[in-house]
Amino acid sequence: MTDSNAPKAPFHDPNAEAEAQKYENPVASRDALLALLEQLGHPATHAEVCEALGETDEDRVEALRRRLIAMSRDGQLISNRRSQFAPLRKVDLVTGVVMGHRDGYGFVLRDGADDVYLSNRQMSKVFHGDRVAVQILGLDRRGRPEGKIVEVLERNTQQIVGRYFDQSGVGVVQPDNKRVAQEILIPPVGRKGAEHGQFVVVQIVEQPKPGGLPMGEVVEVLGDHLAPGMEIDVAIRSHNIPHEWPEAVLVKPKNCQNKSKIKTNTTASTCVSCLLSPSTVKTPKTSTMPSAANLTAKPVAGVYTLPLPMYPITYRQVRHWMLKLTVVATRCISLSLWYRCCRKNCPTVYAR
Repeated sequence: MTDSNAPKAPFHDPNAEAEAQKYENPVASRDALLALLEQLGHPATHAEVCEALGETDEDRVEALRRRLIAMSRDGQLISNRRSQFAPLRKVDLVTGVVMGHRDGYGFVLRDGADDVYLSNRQMSKVFHGDRVAVQILGLDRRGRPEGKIVEVLERNTQQIVGRYFDQSGVGVVQPDNKRVAQEILIPPVGRKGAEHGQFVVVQIVEQPKPGGLPMGEVVEVLGDHLAPGMEIDVAIRSHNIPHEWPEAVLVKPKNCQNKSKIKTNTTASTCVSCLLSPSTVKTPKTSTMPSAANLTAKPVAGVYTLPLPMYPITYRQVRHWMLKLTVVATRCISLSLWYRCCRKNCPTVYAR
């Protein structure tokens, strides 16, 4: 039989000499702590690690606690709610894309598995759309898996569209995307002439981190709130839709017949103004419906198309016809309700 009170064999640290040269009172190195936790086979607390190493001195115990916290911060260890430490490679991690919520919390979307819930505190580390590695801590009050962000694998948010506000001399941008709950701080140097309440495009300079808001600088001022066409500009930039022509497209062709300064694609033999002849393009004042002779189908690249004239439509015209359609729909609904009311009150008159 073995004596349980027998002294334990001292733990061998392969980096003991290197640690002794760096520190006056060295403790177990990081490699030694990783090997110790792997030998234990289960997450261990700070007290259990000190007991396994035989540490009793207060200074060395405190130094060992700080080292465990530093290893957890650097991603070498994982700590749970019970203040237990375990090697990162021994913990089951899940990866996915973050989906934010307007109330501040979020989820990690996984393929073929339940989404992992992220608290408001965890969401303060990332943006909506970032790819992260998450440790599942357990279940929340609703029975959903709850996780903790271990590492941000991809930062997919580099620009954000929002409204600029000047709050007591501090510039803040509130994102237009409701899934991004963090506000972006704008230093005075990065304001670039933005006024209070205007829509701007912000380049992220510092990504979000625990205990601090992300920082950015204004790269484009879109304009005032509720300006005509502002919702279109905001939507284009929010969804990263290409809206700027490349330099190769903005070069005038050499054999352009039109002398006006029109910039088009260099690969085209003629510019757009030359292709749109007066016979096919009419102004809105003189434009008429195409005749039957003009509606003859012509094969173009194997496809039969109709050479219909082009009618430029403005925003005011679209809004005018939308209002007319709304009035017509409202009248139809009113007539329908009036007819039903009459049939209900006077069944003999409207009986079939």
